[in-house]
Amino acid sequence: MHSRTAGNARSLADRLGAEFPAVAFRVAESVEDALADAEIVNCATSSEKPLFALSALPENVHVNAIGSFRPSMRELPGELLATASLVVVDQIGAALEEAGEIIEAVEDGLLDRASIVELGAVLREPPAVSGRTVFKSVGVAAQDWAIARSLAGYEE
Repeated sequence: MHSRTAGNARSLADRLGAEFPAVAFRVAESVEDALADAEIVNCATSSEKPLFALSALPENVHVNAIGSFRPSMRELPGELLATASLVVVDQIGAALEEAGEIIEAVEDGLLDRASIVELGAVLREPPAVSGRTVFKSVGVAAQDWAIARSLAGYEE
């Protein structure tokens, strides 16, 4: 794991290590070191600029970006969205209004709006994909509620 503030990464690693003693958590000194052999990358920041360069990612990796939620915010490089084999969003309308990296990539012609896939479609019919894939969420309240309801086993 990596954080722009090394102490934050160490603190998180310590807390997670205590909660999940069977899992080894490693704090990387650089974002490039953290990503070099990653299979899944989770971004949860309010950054206004991409957190890493496309070249830092392995050829086969899935990236979740769940932190940025305003048009001015960007966790992901546009080149990732341009070259990903699959770009999934929680809801296309919300992503095109709130996800800065999606908005910018579409406006710059790096990402075709028609190629963006909504999460519901992927859940109904999972595609066979390889290479780099992306899930970008801006937080859709109805989906959050439905997931929480499902996890709680709520019955009407």
